[in-house]
Amino acid sequence: PLINFPLAQRNMTEYERQMMETTITGFYKDFVNKVAKGRNSTYEKIHEVAQGRVWTGTDGLGLGLIDQLGGLETAITMAADKAGLKKGDYTIVEMPDAPLFDISIFMPSLISAQVINNPVLKDARFRAQHNGRPLMMLPIDLAPDIDYDALMAK
Repeated sequence: PLINFPLAQRNMTEYERQMMETTITGFYKDFVNKVAKGRNSTYEKIHEVAQGRVWTGTDGLGLGLIDQLGGLETAITMAADKAGLKKGDYTIVEMPDAPLFDISIFMPSLISAQVINNPVLKDARFRAQHNGRPLMMLPIDLAPDIDYDALMAK
């Protein structure tokens, strides 16, 4: 469900379905083009392998979709290498997990702005104001270089 598509209590219209399909297709094409560019390949070659599937790391490595297997530390090391940074030239900061719920937001305070601007309350207020409405997770204009009208014509 996306913003600007009032779908809560009915099926999509044909136009809405086409727009949704166009948006998803646009995101997919943009992603495959970025992968192709990063792999020094072509859209056609990557699309032939990918087809919108999710591959395991081992399969992705065998298909040439990734450089090597690894986790977050491997990715950070590779990014640092590409940026020309050596160990010690950068710092990794691990933030603690946010608490599930902070009861102190309900404690009286001298500055009411602390309650008004509290992120937990802002989120609760937003959810209450938009209850039952479909909301978009990413902006439709995320890829401004995509000609959605041209895609719709296909």
